[in-house]
Amino acid sequence: MKPVLEYMKRKEIPIYIYSSGSIEAQQLLFENSVDGNLLDLFNGYFDTLSGGKCESESYITISAKIGFDPSDILFLSDNYKGK
Repeated sequence: MKPVLEYMKRKEIPIYIYSSGSIEAQQLLFENSVDGNLLDLFNGYFDTLSGGKCESESYITISAKIGFDPSDILFLSDNYKGK
């Protein structure tokens, strides 16, 4: 995973994390990953304070906060129940 994140960072492709875990928990996880501290490879973090992961409004909220049109964002998820 780290080589892909580093590549995206070099290409100035912003990477954000959106998780049902708290932002603090996300940062703790990525600070102590098996690949070491990855925090500097991410541009920001979102949790369910932005809304539920199965609610389209959550993604609209996140896209507005990061300043990108939703059609210009690739969202990847482990949630197979999404809409």
